[in-house]
Amino acid sequence: MKKLPKISALMRESWEVLKPSAMQLLKLYFVCALIGIVIFAIFGSIGFFGGVSGILGVLGTKPTVEAILKNINIPIIVFSGLGLFVSIWILTLASTISMVDIIAKKGALSAIDALKGAMDRVGPLFITSFLSSILILGSTVLFVLPGIFMGVMLAFAQLDLILGRQTPTNAIKRSARLVMDNFGQLFLHWGALVLLYIVVQVIIPNSLNNAVEQLQGIVGLLSSITNVVLSWFFISYNILLYKKLSGKETKKESMVWMWAMAGLGWVVFFLLMSSIVRFVTSPVFMNAITDGLRKNQNMRNEQYLQQYQKQYQKEINSLDSSKDSTTYSY
Repeated sequence: MKKLPKISALMRESWEVLKPSAMQLLKLYFVCALIGIVIFAIFGSIGFFGGVSGILGVLGTKPTVEAILKNINIPIIVFSGLGLFVSIWILTLASTISMVDIIAKKGALSAIDALKGAMDRVGPLFITSFLSSILILGSTVLFVLPGIFMGVMLAFAQLDLILGRQTPTNAIKRSARLVMDNFGQLFLHWGALVLLYIVVQVIIPNSLNNAVEQLQGIVGLLSSITNVVLSWFFISYNILLYKKLSGKETKKESMVWMWAMAGLGWVVFFLLMSSIVRFVTSPVFMNAITDGLRKNQNMRNEQYLQQYQKQYQKEINSLDSSKDSTTYSY
C-alpha cells in the first residue's frame, strides 16, 4: 500500500491540473450541446412528421382518436424515439470519456480530438457501466449498505477502462483491488470531497439566501456554475488518486464475491416481487379491494341521501314558514 499525499496537497495539485483544462472543457460542453441539438432536431423531425401524417390523413373528415391513431406511422415514431435515446446515450458516454482525457492531459487535447478518440471506448464503457449497475443494484437490495459498499469498490472502474485501456471485467477487478488495498486512505480523501461539496453547494448558498433574499437568483446562478466546476475538480482529484495508486495492487481481485452478493440481492428481489404479484392477484386481495370499494360506495350513497334529506327538510321548513307568514298577514 502506497501512502497518498495529504488531502490539502492533493487538492492543490488537482486544481493545478484542472486550470489548463478549463477552456477545452467549456468547448467540449458547447460542442456536445450543439451535437445534442442536431440529434434532437433530426429524430424529432422524423417523429413529428410520422405523427403529422396521421392528422393529415383525417383532414376533411370528423377526426376521432381511433382515426388519427390508425393513420399515424407507428414504426417511424418508435424509430425516432429509440434513435434519439441511443444517440444521446452514446453522446453522454463519449463526453464522459473526453472529459477524463482532457483533464488527464491537462488541456493538451482539444475537445474535437477528445471526442474522436473517445468513440472506440464507448462500447466498453457502456458494458462496464451496465455490469457495475447490475452489481450495485443487486447489492442494494440487501439492506442498502452492501450496495453503497459495492459502489465504493467500483469507484475506479470507469477511470481504469478509460485511462488504463482495460477490458470491462479487468477494470472492475482492478478497481475493487485498488479500493480494498487503500480503503482507509480513500475513505478520508473521498470524505473530504463530500465535505467540500456540502460546504460549497449547501451551507454557503443557504446562508446567503437566508441573509439576503434579493440574492436568491444570483446565488442560484453561482451554485449552478460552481456545481459544474466542482464536478470537474472531483474528476481531476480522482484521476490523481487513480494514477498514484494504479499499479500498486497486491494481487488480482476475484469477481466471485461481487457476483455472489449481487446475485443474492437479485434473487431476493425477484422472490419479493413474485410474492407481491401473487398476493395482489390472489382472490383474498381482490375480494378485499372489492369489499372496500363497495363499502366506500355505500358510505357515499348514505352521505348523499343524508344531504338530500337535509336539503328537502330545509325546503319543507321554508315553505311552512312562508305559509305561516302569509296566513298571519291575511
